[in-house]
Amino acid sequence: MTEQLWNDELGILQMGASLPADGFSQDVNAYALTKTITSVTGAGLASPVPTHLGSPSKRSSPEVRPGPPWICSGQSGIPCPPRRGPTYSGAHWEAMKLDGSPLVHDVSLAHGWAMWPVHLLPRYVAGLYPLTPGWRDIGVEPVLADLSFVECSVATPAGEVRIPLVQQDDRSSGTLSVTIPAHSRAVVKLPNGWALEGSQEIAGDGQAVTRSFHKLS
Repeated sequence: MTEQLWNDELGILQMGASLPADGFSQDVNAYALTKTITSVTGAGLASPVPTHLGSPSKRSSPEVRPGPPWICSGQSGIPCPPRRGPTYSGAHWEAMKLDGSPLVHDVSLAHGWAMWPVHLLPRYVAGLYPLTPGWRDIGVEPVLADLSFVECSVATPAGEVRIPLVQQDDRSSGTLSVTIPAHSRAVVKLPNGWALEGSQEIAGDGQAVTRSFHKLS
């Protein structure tokens, strides 16, 4: 297999005999590293192995030591994804050509499923969630973690909801601003041990309403 797929001129292990000769894949490179067909320094490829497959594979090979992910700076002559153009997504490619363009149309590493934890930030750090369908009634329950500043905006069917939260250096007090669309309502609730100064309910008019809060002694 090595004799058939190794391209000595390009220094890459091809993904298959029927695939383009100038294409390379992170998974195939991980295999090449574990078999000592090539080395990290000798491959000359940007991001040559996947973090989820390459790291365990590299640890299983005594000849290859695991290291930090490769950084594609564009200054070393190795192929990097172009930062401009219709194919740029902000992420790397699972398989690409030597000019840095994607090998085929579906090899982006910007996987949608990898973004699922993002919803935890507005839901718990900022504390935003719908009390009723359509976000006409909005819950605001920040966790008040050890963060000095939090700012979050969420596009909802009713309009944009924005929450900036500031805590003082000693984390004993702070301010919370709530901007919600007209004809909507927000209910602010703080964790146990904290007190809100002012009404918990805020009527929406598209303008920011600020409430102070402090820690109970």
